[in-house]
Amino acid sequence: MIISWVAAIRDGLPLESKCKNESSLTSIKRRFQLEYEIGLKEITFVISSIFHYIISLFQKIYHTTPVEPEIIKKKTKIIIFTHGLGGGSFNFYTIAKKLKKVGINNLYAIDYSRRKDDLIPTKILDDMILTIAKKCFEKGAENVEFVLIGHSLGALISHKYILKIASCKNFDKRIKISKVISIAGLLKYTTSKFSWFYKNLQPQLDELYEAYKKNPPKTDYYTIRGELDELIPQELVHIQGDKNRQYTISNIGHGGVVTSDLTHKKIIEIVKT
Repeated sequence: MIISWVAAIRDGLPLESKCKNESSLTSIKRRFQLEYEIGLKEITFVISSIFHYIISLFQKIYHTTPVEPEIIKKKTKIIIFTHGLGGGSFNFYTIAKKLKKVGINNLYAIDYSRRKDDLIPTKILDDMILTIAKKCFEKGAENVEFVLIGHSLGALISHKYILKIASCKNFDKRIKISKVISIAGLLKYTTSKFSWFYKNLQPQLDELYEAYKKNPPKTDYYTIRGELDELIPQELVHIQGDKNRQYTISNIGHGGVVTSDLTHKKIIEIVKT
């Protein structure tokens, strides 16, 4: 149960998996199923995460604070990464390095923590976007375009933020969120094998999904999912109904999809368009 305990310390994950009228034995069984899904099954991802965390301490490929962008033009593009539950900005180290190699700069990553009263925290994303945009405008930019790339809960944070600003009449029109790339993002709720794990998010998920269907945002949604991901079923990831913007990566699970070369190639292709 090491993985879920790390997540609990890191992001405030509720450790109690026992449902009403459920036996302790069933609760333990479900906990071990989760440990297998996000731990043993994803051991390569876990090891690479540790490696990338160590490297990220010494090599800064992206900014974790809203400093002035490296390249500011009249139309400036900014990339912001948001990690999943229990993860960190280091999960995007490899893709950030690849984006740099193909000439895509202005890379930022958010490290956040959750509270019981704020399970899908968007304020840190909002603050970063507005602060970066302000710095760009001060240096002569006329428009600032953002591409939000999120993994798992990070994708849900981006999703919630997009729907939030869509209903905000005072949002600066010079700021455009052009694309959301959701990697194994939990964007909807239905009962499934591991739905107990994010049951506390159901009210917000239902509300967000209804808002999305009622008034789809102008932002382009791209969803990427690992074929072997049992934590977040396909129908909870691919919600936009556009098969040309839905991608499934073979032989990859929930964590591994964020570090997959095929995922990285797809992200670079999307960002460059």
